[in-house]
Amino acid sequence: MKNTDKELVSGIEKIKKLLLSNDLSLDEFQEIVDFIKKTVRILKLSKPLRRNKEDKVNLLLDYNG
Repeated sequence: MKNTDKELVSGIEKIKKLLLSNDLSLDEFQEIVDFIKKTVRILKLSKPLRRNKEDKVNLLLDYNG
């Protein structure tokens, strides 16, 4: 095998070990990433709702000078 092939195989083996490991720090990191993604989705979905509510405010008094 060429040196680059050996490096590639070595890298793949390291990735396999990480995927098979039960490393809690990786689980916690994934939970953080999932939470951030979920929060971003919620914020994007709620933005139009907030805008619609603000556009439909009924004023009780005439505030023109």
